[in-house]
Amino acid sequence: MSSKPSPPPASNPVDPSASTTGTFTPSSSGPPEGNQTFTERMGNTMRSGLDKMMHPSKMMGEGSSNVAGTEQQNQPGINLTHQGHEAAAMTTGMDKAGPSTTSEQPQQQQSQQQSQQQPQQQGQEQQPHQHGQQQHGQQQQQHRDAPIYHFGINDIDGNPVDLTQFQGRVLLLVNTASKCATTPWLGNLEKLYEKHRDQGFVVLAFPCNQFMGEEPLQPRELKEFYQRNYAVSFPIMEKIDVNGNNAHPLFQYIKREAPGVMGLEAIKWNFEKFLVGRNGNVIRRFPPTTNPDELEPEIAKALLD
Repeated sequence: MSSKPSPPPASNPVDPSASTTGTFTPSSSGPPEGNQTFTERMGNTMRSGLDKMMHPSKMMGEGSSNVAGTEQQNQPGINLTHQGHEAAAMTTGMDKAGPSTTSEQPQQQQSQQQSQQQPQQQGQEQQPHQHGQQQHGQQQQQHRDAPIYHFGINDIDGNPVDLTQFQGRVLLLVNTASKCATTPWLGNLEKLYEKHRDQGFVVLAFPCNQFMGEEPLQPRELKEFYQRNYAVSFPIMEKIDVNGNNAHPLFQYIKREAPGVMGLEAIKWNFEKFLVGRNGNVIRRFPPTTNPDELEPEIAKALLD
């Protein structure tokens, strides 16, 4: 049998790299780029790009020139990152230091304002105090200037009595007698005195013998009678006249200040009563027929003034 002759070789063999449908066998050094299809080349490029994006450190293995380029490209990022950390640290420091600094300024301003206000407040506080002292001084001056305190008189024992000791007190001046039908009112007067003396109330008795001679006792007997029978502890003055030309100047004054019925100044009888306020002014005159117990509201009111 004769063998068939083999076909002659083609004069222009087809280049496998030119085929768009050909395949290649990968080797250890990687397939030549000319043997890859378009799809494979695109896939490799995309995978390489993604791999570099996910693992930037692998870019360092692409050659010394690439390393240098990468360092040059990465160096600004590092510096920026470092600067970012510094900026963050500075911002954090400002956040920490800022409130204290800003809070210190208002505190300093507030302390300065307080230091400026304190003298003003002290001055304002001192003004009412000074005003109160001034009013008190004026009241004391008015008390000293009240005529009632300038009259001279002696007590039942003949000792001079300085009426200025009764400044600022409520006084009840009464012309008394030991032989009158209303003599027991000495006991009523003592009760009023004991009740209100701690509040500044004082009864002053002025024995008088001008009304039917109902006060015939001598000073020593008179004092003993008042104290023994009615336990009188309020001050007893010397025997005086309350009417006429020999009337004591003190009674002349209080009669003018508080006239009686129809403007008559004369004392009607024993136990006529004159209520004097803390300022030394005569408040009211009460007739001999008024029981001292009925004066309680008027006395209490005068003590409140």
